[in-house]
Amino acid sequence: MRYTDLIDPDYVISSNSNLCKKYTIKRYLTDISYFINFRPWQIPNRVYRKLYTNWKARVSVHQEDMNQAWEIILPLLAQENMCFKVANLNVIEKFKQGRQDRLEHLLEEHKRFLQNQNSPNLKFLRKTFHKIYQEIDSYRRSEWRFISFIQTYLNYVVSFSNTL
Repeated sequence: MRYTDLIDPDYVISSNSNLCKKYTIKRYLTDISYFINFRPWQIPNRVYRKLYTNWKARVSVHQEDMNQAWEIILPLLAQENMCFKVANLNVIEKFKQGRQDRLEHLLEEHKRFLQNQNSPNLKFLRKTFHKIYQEIDSYRRSEWRFISFIQTYLNYVVSFSNTL
């Protein structure tokens, strides 16, 4: 099975394939799960939780080489009957695109702000700050570095505008 087939929601994994004989494959086709999980059939749930829990390996592969890497890695993992999970690139791509869109929006707001920062109208500045802070609140807590950077920048601007 190719990796592109695995992440394709319309692709049906054959129940006769060796992969289905060895693993329970959980593909979440709602495009909200970041991973596709493979769990060996032979290990019961309770026993499985105790076994193989002290190791983790992470393999990063360029997106263009994913099919080739998948053909090499999958047989090795299946041979040892290891439990593993695979990143769902469809979801990651959507996540990346969403972040890019938000970044472009913030850059656009920043450009507008820079064009109008020489305005003597303090009401404009207050409205702009309020709008930017509302946008920052919409970010996830996992993006704290970006939020921290923006808040620090805004604090500098606020303290500068207070000295005017």
